[in-house]
Amino acid sequence: MKYCINCGVQIPKEAKFCSICGGIQEVAKYSTTNTQPKDEKRESFSAKLTNKISNKKVKYPLIAILALCLAGATTYFSMMYFQNSDYVSRAEKTLLQMKTADDEVSVAIDTAIAKRKLVEAQSVVTKKFDEVKKVEENLSSKQPGDSYVEQNDFIIKALKNEEDMLTNIGLLVANPLGSQADDIISKIKTCQDVKDSLFDKITLNEKKQPFSGDLRKSVSSLIVYVNEQRKINKEKLITVAANKEYFAKMDGIIQRYESAKKDLGSMFDQIYSGAGYTWNDLYNASSGAGSMRSAIRYEVSELSPPKGAEEMRQQFVDLLSDAVMYCEMMETVGRFGMNNNFDMARQHRAEASSFSDKLQVKYADFKNNYETVKQKLTNVDALPN
Repeated sequence: MKYCINCGVQIPKEAKFCSICGGIQEVAKYSTTNTQPKDEKRESFSAKLTNKISNKKVKYPLIAILALCLAGATTYFSMMYFQNSDYVSRAEKTLLQMKTADDEVSVAIDTAIAKRKLVEAQSVVTKKFDEVKKVEENLSSKQPGDSYVEQNDFIIKALKNEEDMLTNIGLLVANPLGSQADDIISKIKTCQDVKDSLFDKITLNEKKQPFSGDLRKSVSSLIVYVNEQRKINKEKLITVAANKEYFAKMDGIIQRYESAKKDLGSMFDQIYSGAGYTWNDLYNASSGAGSMRSAIRYEVSELSPPKGAEEMRQQFVDLLSDAVMYCEMMETVGRFGMNNNFDMARQHRAEASSFSDKLQVKYADFKNNYETVKQKLTNVDALPN
């Protein structure tokens, strides 16, 4: 046996290389004695061996740490990928819901305009507002991936803007002729411009998101229709003011007619009962009542009736002509009485009484018709377009 000249470990005598350190062995340098190598050489070997073992202990934990870091990074980027992918899908669905809401509101507005009943669109507008509000709240409650924080902010702003626009459209269709119509129309136009600006900024998967569900066309039609209705309404207000003036005069005339009526039949009865009236009193009262009714008839005939009141005016003129005729009949009764022709007086009185009953029925019909026409022609909403 011999010892390695390099590390001092015992090796076979014929070995040319140390099996431990790999050092080349020269014959001259080997010692055939059983003398142990110096301590410092053995210590040198121990130190080297310890260093090798220590290096191995350090090497494997570093590899483990690097592997963990790699796995963590892979997991993080995978999570980010799926988070972003999930967000893009959710955002695209949100934009589709907004487009659908716009399309349905657009159809409702166009239908309401065609039917000239804007209020019928209100229920659809309210329903779509509620749906968009719910979508906005749902999107706001979830965090987007880091890559889409800004885009998410744009989409939420677009949803809030949509809510504002639907709110104002609802107000306009509910009361297109209201005093706030101009302000509401201005807000709707602003919302449209804001929508265009926001959708120019929205990008998903590096693609712009064109918003084909724009309400602009239908809203433009709505604004045109509302302005037309407001112009018509302005003309109606002028018409209503003129109509009210006409009916105020008619009210005065009717009041004078009713105040001037005398119960000529009662006067006739009192003459027969000796209550103090004379045949001359009956004649004069009938003549005066007839003149009053003739004057009223002339006044009504001279009044220019508004459109829609022509038949009512003619009905009153005809009624006044019958009233004049009744007065003339009672005037004849008085004349027969003054001439002591009492039988003829009673006969004409009976005829006048029957005529008067028919006259009262006609007057009741006239008053009902008068109130109906007056109500219609002095109400802006009741006037035809």
